[in-house]
Amino acid sequence: MVSLKGVLLLCLVGLTNSMNLNKAKHENVLFFQAHEENLDTQPVVTLSNGSCPNNTQYFCSTNYTCCKANPNSKVPFVCCTFSEGVCCPDGMHCCPRGTFCDMPNRRCFSKNQERDSVTVQNWNTMLYGHLKFQSAEKAEVTCNDGSQCPDGSTCCQLASGSFGCCPLVQATCCDDHVHCCPNGYKCDLSAGTCVRGNHVLSLFTKQPAKNPPIQLTLNDTPNSINEKSKVNTLAESVVCPGGQSQCPDGTTCCRMQSGDYGCCPYPKAVCCSDGLHCCPNGYKCDVAQGECKQGADRVQWVEKVLAKSREEVTCNDGSSCPQGSTCCQLASGSYGCCPLPQAVCCDDHVHCCPNGYTCDVSAGTCNKGNDIVAWLTKQPAKTVVNDVPCDDTSSCPDGNTCCKLASGQYGCCPLPKAVCCDDHVHCCPNGYTCDVSAGTCNRGNDIVAWLTKQQAKTVVNDVPCDDTSSCPDGNTCCKLASGQYGCCPLPKAVCCDDHVHCCPNGYTCDVSAGTCNRGNDIVAWLTKQPAKRVVNDVPCDDTSSCPDGNTCCKLASGQYGCCPLPKAVCCDDHVHCCPNGYTCDVSAGTCNRGNDIVAWLTKQPAKTVVNEVKCDDSASCPDGTTCCKLASGQFGCCPLPSAVCCDDHVHCCPNGYTCDVSAGTCNKGNDIVAWLTKQPAKTVVNDVPCDDTSSCPDGNTCCKLASGQYGCCPLPKAVCCDDHVHCCPNGYTCDVSAGTCNRGNDIVAWLTKQPAKTVVNDVPCDDTSSCPDGNTCCKLASGQYGCCPLPKAVCCDDHVHCCPNGYTCDVSAGTCNRGNDIVAWLTKQPAKTVVNDVPCDDTSSCPDGNTCCKLASGQYGCCPLPKAVCCDDHVHCCPNGYTCDVSAGTCNRGNDIVAWLTKQPAKTVVNDVPCDDTSSCPDGNTCCKLASGQYGCCPLPKAVCCDDHVHCCPNGYTCDVSAGTCNRGNDLVSWFTKIPAKSLL
Repeated sequence: MVSLKGVLLLCLVGLTNSMNLNKAKHENVLFFQAHEENLDTQPVVTLSNGSCPNNTQYFCSTNYTCCKANPNSKVPFVCCTFSEGVCCPDGMHCCPRGTFCDMPNRRCFSKNQERDSVTVQNWNTMLYGHLKFQSAEKAEVTCNDGSQCPDGSTCCQLASGSFGCCPLVQATCCDDHVHCCPNGYKCDLSAGTCVRGNHVLSLFTKQPAKNPPIQLTLNDTPNSINEKSKVNTLAESVVCPGGQSQCPDGTTCCRMQSGDYGCCPYPKAVCCSDGLHCCPNGYKCDVAQGECKQGADRVQWVEKVLAKSREEVTCNDGSSCPQGSTCCQLASGSYGCCPLPQAVCCDDHVHCCPNGYTCDVSAGTCNKGNDIVAWLTKQPAKTVVNDVPCDDTSSCPDGNTCCKLASGQYGCCPLPKAVCCDDHVHCCPNGYTCDVSAGTCNRGNDIVAWLTKQQAKTVVNDVPCDDTSSCPDGNTCCKLASGQYGCCPLPKAVCCDDHVHCCPNGYTCDVSAGTCNRGNDIVAWLTKQPAKRVVNDVPCDDTSSCPDGNTCCKLASGQYGCCPLPKAVCCDDHVHCCPNGYTCDVSAGTCNRGNDIVAWLTKQPAKTVVNEVKCDDSASCPDGTTCCKLASGQFGCCPLPSAVCCDDHVHCCPNGYTCDVSAGTCNKGNDIVAWLTKQPAKTVVNDVPCDDTSSCPDGNTCCKLASGQYGCCPLPKAVCCDDHVHCCPNGYTCDVSAGTCNRGNDIVAWLTKQPAKTVVNDVPCDDTSSCPDGNTCCKLASGQYGCCPLPKAVCCDDHVHCCPNGYTCDVSAGTCNRGNDIVAWLTKQPAKTVVNDVPCDDTSSCPDGNTCCKLASGQYGCCPLPKAVCCDDHVHCCPNGYTCDVSAGTCNRGNDIVAWLTKQPAKTVVNDVPCDDTSSCPDGNTCCKLASGQYGCCPLPKAVCCDDHVHCCPNGYTCDVSAGTCNRGNDLVSWFTKIPAKSLL
């Protein structure tokens, strides 16, 4: 009988050979087999280049020793897993340097001559060397039925009649059609072992073989095609966390120093902390000695091999399909796998057709001209096991728990649903409590050592250009002439004025020469590539969303559901939906379009949106953190939910604790923990508001169009041209006749404005409450407002429910009725409280939660605290209850002294332009009398009102009523139409 370690190493070799198929194509691997014969060999030392002596065809891995193999072996050399090891005479085993092979006792020993003592340790079984001849491609073994097994394995028939793969060369296939043994061994099925003389090994299990590519013919039926297209995976793999790499079955995924995953050739192995090695299950890594320990037992540790990238098709929801298949959405909204590449997904959400065919849903076939084949049924896609996301920038491996570190960054506790300890360094298993003073995890009398968190993995994200486009990491977003974004393949690049090219950081663009210049250094410029379209969820409202390609539909509860079709029709029963262009037949439960009738679909609950914590209009903190004011008056983020913000405006404490500023700790009775430092809050990038109803993306300029509406010039602080269509970069002038933008001799093409985005505002109920757009305000029994989740809804007399527009409330039946059409009524939700600015006077205001304080100029400033004390220097302020010590520059309350805060300028209130006591126009407009005698609004400041009482012209122009134009010398532009003024009554 060989030792347990020998068996482990035998298994290791089979697995290592399987893994080595993933290495460079130029390695062919020979497989290990044990031999009984004892033959004399001489120790040889590995050459520096890894080649074996006297034979340049074979080599061993780095730090291994090349030994002459047993003559009965299929190769002349084997590899000892010790550096400068001693090769034993049997050609099968080896010992560490400085020891001898004790062949009768099958061990290694060394004798200390001075002390006459003997040191004994286990020997290692050697691996076969690698053959160095080149092969063009990785070969595969073809089985009798056309299926395939990896190179170096054997095809064995399974009980089903199909073939499986035994992970050994020229293996013996066992009669149970499940197991196999190495070449020269016999299967002992009763004992579950492989036997050759006195050598006994565990049986090997076969894995399903890989099916060859399917071939479709006109004679195929649905059943035969589905049978052909069943996908059998090749030797079931271990998928590493994150779902991007995999290791062979029977191995373990271990994180390497690079952050990528490697494969340890043991099942359930222990991954060593050096990020390079691993040990068998039950052993511990001794990094200092470079070995694996289990009590007195020592074995050589093993080097991991880089894991293989998974060759799978990723679907939009993160699930995946096998390589060579196509993701198709199912009726449930999840994805299925069509077993063909670039397939056509049929409208029934069940079947699919080959590329180039069309689906005939009524006939159940796939058609291409006169070519008709049966369609295929999709299979459910595989759910991808992803990393656990901590926030937008960090993640932990699957099965870990994200825990905040003292720095505010995330660490990874290597247990699922773990308890994060208050010291922000350690963690405990689920169900245990942390004993910080003892450094243990306790559950009753059960006490175990706590674990140390590891730094979370940084998530490399694309560079977002705006909400709809992004560039790869390390690129720069640059505007194209179309107004869309392009990607310059350099970080922090300079975007050239021609809107086509870009230059490295620190260079300037020479548009005329087509180069990038920095002094005498001249390099060719680069061409931008189109940015990548960002596939976002479809937002339903601020708290829920549906997957891309779905439609948000209200459920009877008032919450949103997701119809798994784009631009779908939401049925009146608030449960079902139909494809675009169909109508819902609620009584029949179908979707109708003329004579075309299909089954309707059921909505799925929408996804809850995890929003950031909003501090104010310009700053936010990640979900699960708390906004705290910094001494600068800006916001910082405390990395705990519902945290206590300390008075020093720098630190914070967990909820329920108090800040001890003098000691720098957080206290709760006798429990004292270190306080945390706040991190700066994230700046919120908002759209540029044009007026109350339209806005442009950040970095754009609002320009009036000829219609009087706003357009967006895709440049910041741009010049709006007088033709009301084009615009030029800042510092340029518009040459309307030439259609260019000029700055001295520098002439570039002008840009076309895009229509501004309509601002979707809440529906105001009164001055203090509002409902989301598309809702109706209804009074509740309390007198407060509630929101009915339908536009222009009917508010029921019970002050609780509401019905769709055109229906009446049947309070006794609890339904909404329209003739014979009866649907369930809806429940109102409480209206949203409107947070208003704090008005200082008629012309200035401060954000909610601030205090208005007079500045030395007489204008107002904003102290970033509620009910604050305004200091006499007219510059600073202190928290409520403190007094200002102007000479010391502090805020005092007894012995408690904190830094004072600086006021920020108040916000100017933009008022409407009053026309008279009863009407007004928006800011930036001009009041002009209409023919009715009422006022209209010309969408230009200080405009000229035309005598027809309908139109107006820009300031400095005259109205040519007969021509319908505005004239200034030879400059002619279209005139503007006035809009009715807003009534003040």
